[in-house]
Amino acid sequence: MASIEPPQPIVCSIVQQESGNRVQLRGRLTSREKAQGHYSFRISRTSPSGSSIINQNGPFSAPANTQTLVGSAGFNREPHARLTAQLTLQVGGRTYHCAQPKGGAS
Repeated sequence: MASIEPPQPIVCSIVQQESGNRVQLRGRLTSREKAQGHYSFRISRTSPSGSSIINQNGPFSAPANTQTLVGSAGFNREPHARLTAQLTLQVGGRTYHCAQPKGGAS
């Protein structure tokens, strides 16, 4: 019989929302129990017109079983632009590296 691993105490991801000519990236987490910690959200943008890096970080408090958003950055769409995002959470001595949407944003 295969062993079943318990669910992760924290599940996180980077959410990409598109509206018209705008792209918004946000960090999202859900914790099985009430959690407090620190987040670090880094977004790199490269395009024909230049590049930029946004670093956001700070404390967060997440109620149990509730979606919590941390960090947010919006960009205008531009042909051939590329966004790369990294979200890291520190909670109770553990580090969580959160997934970016497949393909990133353009």
